[in-house]
Amino acid sequence: MKEFKFKLSNKNIQLKISTEGIYNLYFLGGFYLNIGNRFSLTIINSITKEKVEIKEKFPKANSYKAGKRAILFGQIHFNQSGEYELKLEKIEDVEIRKSRLFLFNIFNKNSIHNKDIEILIVKKRHCSFLVKN
Repeated sequence: MKEFKFKLSNKNIQLKISTEGIYNLYFLGGFYLNIGNRFSLTIINSITKEKVEIKEKFPKANSYKAGKRAILFGQIHFNQSGEYELKLEKIEDVEIRKSRLFLFNIFNKNSIHNKDIEILIVKKRHCSFLVKN
């Protein structure tokens, strides 16, 4: 499978990666993301127990994925196919708002509730261009 979608409120998620490669990790629900120091997202290979590195992206790109507002949090490089376990800790330190605009957030103080935040992991598409002379 090349796409995984689950609620942030799930503490442990099993991922079956059928194709090695680079995957993008998105937070769904808004365009503003604030992550506190205590939040932890860890991916571990279920067989080798090796930790998989998540490269956080700066700046965080906004787009629409799965019909929702999305923020690209980072990229995951799976060196091999297999089963992985994703662990989330201190999810209350994640804040998502619908807009990045400062004025909009002043008047609309409501953050997306953690039970409504979703995480989407999608295999990154590689673009190749053919140039003819």
